[in-house]
Amino acid sequence: LCTPYIMFLSGEISAFSILFNILVSPFVAPITIMGFIAVLVLPLGFISNFLLIIAEFLARWVVYISSLAMVTPSWQLNPLFLILLILVGVALRGRFKIVLILFLALLLAVNLLPRINFPGRDWQLAQCDVGQGDALVLNLGKGAAALFDVGPDPTLINRCLKMLKVSELALIVLSHNHADHTYGFSGAVKNRKVGEIWSNGNVELEASYSNLNRVVSKLDSAYLGEYFLEVLWPKPRSSFAGIFNELPGDGSRENNLSLVILITKKDNPQLTILVTGDIEPEAQQQIIRESQLGSVAIMKVAHHGSRFQDELFMSQTNPEVALISVGKANSYGHPDPALMQNLKLSGTVVRRTDEDGPISVAWRFDDAAKRYIFTTRTMRKEWWRIQWN
Repeated sequence: LCTPYIMFLSGEISAFSILFNILVSPFVAPITIMGFIAVLVLPLGFISNFLLIIAEFLARWVVYISSLAMVTPSWQLNPLFLILLILVGVALRGRFKIVLILFLALLLAVNLLPRINFPGRDWQLAQCDVGQGDALVLNLGKGAAALFDVGPDPTLINRCLKMLKVSELALIVLSHNHADHTYGFSGAVKNRKVGEIWSNGNVELEASYSNLNRVVSKLDSAYLGEYFLEVLWPKPRSSFAGIFNELPGDGSRENNLSLVILITKKDNPQLTILVTGDIEPEAQQQIIRESQLGSVAIMKVAHHGSRFQDELFMSQTNPEVALISVGKANSYGHPDPALMQNLKLSGTVVRRTDEDGPISVAWRFDDAAKRYIFTTRTMRKEWWRIQWN
């Protein structure tokens, strides 16, 4: 009876919601009654404490069952679509039953086809939809991938990697120590083999993964499958002191110490991918001054498309495809409308997760044109889509 109401409020409900409620319902009344009596008999401390100990023991069971909702499948449904279903259910009793059934079948097809087709057999790069955070996946083939940041939510990143059929993470890059880039770590590594972890030295990892952590900085590099990874920023830790201590806008020292990595396809230097973390104008200016960075094919736009971007950095990199990982209706004003307009005016194909949902990018080399041609797939986030997690 409560399911439609909960779905309307939150847009999501556990697939095992009814079972979980059955498991906890016998304990709700005893917890409530004993807690209430414990307050009444507070002057009799030993009795009150005894009742609270029992109530706490029972409450721990409720908390444990509730926590299972985070690691079990859930159903997500937009409230507007829920209202539509209710109206359709009522109308099905009327004379337009066949028309409404066909309409529902059409909606189901529209909803399922993008999920069947996504990310596509030939995907090479995917921007996960992790809300207001970052998680970029580079396909290395045979279920292996490199992951650049893990987003803020373990459930969201785990869901994305499952959808991409990633079972091994040869490399995880944690660009900097902010929650929207690191808190999803447990979901990323869940049931997956992990090779090496790169960080700027400010990220603390669980003890079982700390031995895989390698602190990297400018001039560090590595070969990973058919790709060459070069760290452009930050400088070595010895030069951290006093850098970017006072910044305007919504900047921070940690943002500007984000790892910035240039990925190049070994057999064709035309294919370059720039992963920028949350760097802001101060760091962008230094990268332009100190690196031989020209135009890039694909850019993960810095800081979720914040308005704090250096004009020279953006014009010099001039990406063919720009990916923006950003939460819907966030309070930061990301992405900046002026930035979006400038990117589009320069001929850049812009994809953003708040509107497009998860994004996959594929490419092929056109021998006639002597250049790469890029294609993107998205699942979008229209109100009628149901997300089966």
